[in-house]
Amino acid sequence: MKKQQSEMDAKLKALNFRLKRCDEVLGNEDRAAINRHCESITTIVSTISILKGSIEEAKFAQSESDESIEQWSTEIENQIALADKCMQKLADFVKTIDQRAKEPSIRTAIDCLPFTDEGYTRAFKYLEDKYGHPSEVAGSYVVSLLELPTISERDVSKIHRFYEQLLFNIESLETLGKLDSIEGTTYYVLRKLEIIKAELVTHVKTDWRDWTFKDLLESLKKWTETNLVPKVHKRDKFGKDPYSQSPGGQAFGSRNHEIKCVYCESTDHRAKTCDKVLTPLERKKILAKKRLCFNCASGQHHANSCKSKISCQLCEERHHTSICESKNPDETNNGTSFTASINKTSVIHPVVLR
Repeated sequence: MKKQQSEMDAKLKALNFRLKRCDEVLGNEDRAAINRHCESITTIVSTISILKGSIEEAKFAQSESDESIEQWSTEIENQIALADKCMQKLADFVKTIDQRAKEPSIRTAIDCLPFTDEGYTRAFKYLEDKYGHPSEVAGSYVVSLLELPTISERDVSKIHRFYEQLLFNIESLETLGKLDSIEGTTYYVLRKLEIIKAELVTHVKTDWRDWTFKDLLESLKKWTETNLVPKVHKRDKFGKDPYSQSPGGQAFGSRNHEIKCVYCESTDHRAKTCDKVLTPLERKKILAKKRLCFNCASGQHHANSCKSKISCQLCEERHHTSICESKNPDETNNGTSFTASINKTSVIHPVVLR
């Protein structure tokens, strides 16, 4: 325990040193430097948290009093709380910098690229030409990880959203080759899921204190597969559920489906014949902003993991026909729509037709 305590003291000194430099780092208004500072604090906090657990176990093994251990633990938690406040302050300032920026963010520009090897190559080339290295965009994903909300109640929907956001950021960092450098923050992110931690640790054989982000994602994925989001139907203006059945067993009503262009949200044409958003680049920006797949134009997943077997109708590559850079032939048949009435209320769904 003496060795662990010595390591803990060193980490606490390093943490205090970085916390004292927070205002100085913020004063320079260097986004990349702020991200690096935030990342270094997160790594130290993660290590301190792990050491804290090990030292507590050792203290109990040596029969130290509960009061003494609790007092020691509280002091450590207070240091971690100060670090959390500092990291939140850094993250908020990064948001302010982004809001002041007049040009499109690097991350948005890269998200507009196709999720292919060529797209990744172009992303790195873009970063190299403009900034010399990809740390800027990687930093934005790190900040997104730190800003993931703490789940304080067993809300299945919120946990599913947490998983989707975590997956998106981890896959992005892995693509940029930056994931290994932040593995020390896994424990910090896991703390945000304390409410279901006992369930998560049963899904992976590895000791949770040694988890990587891939271990966390694997465990969380299994949890979401076991705990599905309950389907909740919206009620109409009369307080009735349009999907519920009448006493006679017949459906109360059917839904009214209309085609809706994913780019301009018009209901009179398909996405690939949109006459308001014309260029593939503009369309890609909209898909990226909505976090939609570049291959099926729906669902929050990357094109390289899209399960749709349909490819572009023009060049047969793995992207949606509407964003193909080949010449898109005129198409006069925009499809049909059918309507049905539910208490004279129409329901419109965004549907992309190829």
